[in-house]
Amino acid sequence: KTNHTRSTDGAGNQKIKGDTGSLVAQYHFGQAGVDSLRPYVEGGFGHQSRGNVRADGHTGRDQTTFATVGTGVKYYFTNNLYARAGVEADYGLDNGKWDYSALVGLGVNFGGNAGAAAPAPTPAPAPEPVPEPEAPVAQVVRVELDVKFDFDKAVVKPNSYGDVKNLADFMAQYPATNVEVAGHTDSVGPDAYNQKLSQRRADAVKQVLVKDGVAPSRITSVGYGESRPVADNA
Repeated sequence: KTNHTRSTDGAGNQKIKGDTGSLVAQYHFGQAGVDSLRPYVEGGFGHQSRGNVRADGHTGRDQTTFATVGTGVKYYFTNNLYARAGVEADYGLDNGKWDYSALVGLGVNFGGNAGAAAPAPTPAPAPEPVPEPEAPVAQVVRVELDVKFDFDKAVVKPNSYGDVKNLADFMAQYPATNVEVAGHTDSVGPDAYNQKLSQRRADAVKQVLVKDGVAPSRITSVGYGESRPVADNA
């Protein structure tokens, strides 16, 4: 991932390259279902490594380990497809600084709900009844679709094709579902330009879904520009 930033001290532009990895666990309240809201809280840890960081007259690599906490809510269109909005706060364990982010996204739960318990068999003449079998427990895997774009670009990168294909397969399995693809930008540049860029990004993801077999009428692409950031623009 490559990020472009503009300095505020007159030093000019700098190109920062780096990677961020994190492990975050979520706890949900309530049950998933059609038209249901599920609040959640989350916590975890991560590590960020950035190169070409210019500070104090030299350029080098900056590494930070951070703790993450957050909260939000998920709205379920079906038992598996949901929209998510929330906030996260990252605390740098090395520098003692806080970073805050607002998150908006679309997610899909893969798997199924726990099966209903089998009915008790008819009691036998024996003194003790046959014990009722336990209901099987299904495993649920939660996957969120988060397509990243290069700076000032609206081309879906090949490493995102697999995530988009998973969503297309889910929509093929559930023909009654529709999806809204939301496009976003950072705050660099004019508002009007960012609005058009975010719309092109949303349309690009829609085109990939159509190529994967989803009918265009089931997809709504909306560009939100910099009005609904999905990451901290600081």
